[in-house]
Parts: sequence; structure tokens; C-alpha cells
Amino acid sequence: MTTEQLQEIKARLNKTTDTIWRTNMHNEILTSNGVRLGQMIRVQDAEFVIHAREDVPALIAEVERLREVLEFYADVENYHLNKMGHGFLSPIVMADGGYKARKALGEIKVPRTPEQNAVIDRVIANLNKLEGEKP
Repeated sequence: MTTEQLQEIKARLNKTTDTIWRTNMHNEILTSNGVRLGQMIRVQDAEFVIHAREDVPALIAEVERLREVLEFYADVENYHLNKMGHGFLSPIVMADGGYKARKALGEIKVPRTPEQNAVIDRVIANLNKLEGEKP
């Protein structure tokens, strides 16, 4: 999915009625204040449509969260070649140690403590400073 496609989905979502949708016994789709949005023949279709108002924003948020993580690892500035042509990770990626990816995948149940974040931030700052001093 491209960024443009995601933006188009968000634009369509923002044009919808901003309220909770529900159905009645006639499979009509209604807003929380009773405005009729449409009618479905099958109950399953009506259920899908009424949940879309909550599901689509959740899916958009998940796509954006995962893209942020992928962009971190995809950033060419985080990878370098040494004089012998071998690649190595930047200090930022090394200090991260895959944390962002594991967190994005839900594999990290306990978040880092503020103390852990402070140590990592100091390491990254010091490594960036050293990297900036190189000729």
C-alpha cells in the first residue's frame, strides 16, 4: 500500500459520519442518533459495515505504526560500508538492537524503563558525537 493510498483511505474515513454505527432488526445501518445510512440484505454484511467505522481507523493506525518502524530500519543512513567494503550498522541501529521491530510485532511485553531509555539515549548521543568528529 502506498502512502497516497493510505491518505485516500483516511480522507474517505474523515468524510464519514463521525459517530458509532449500529444495526436494527431490519439490517438497517443507523448512526447513534438514529440517522439511517443504509440497509443490508444479510446480517453479516451489516455487521461488517457497522464495525468498519471503528476497524478502519485501527487498521490505519497499525499501518502507520509499522511503517515508522520499517522506515527506521530502511534508512540508509543507519548502514555504512567500512574501508574493506563490509557493511556495518550505525550506532543508532546497534543501540536499538531490534527493540523497535520486536515491539512493533508485539514480542515485547514489558516496555523499557525510563532508566533504560536514558542509558540508550546517552549511548546514541555519544556515538553520534564520535561519528561526527571523524574526518
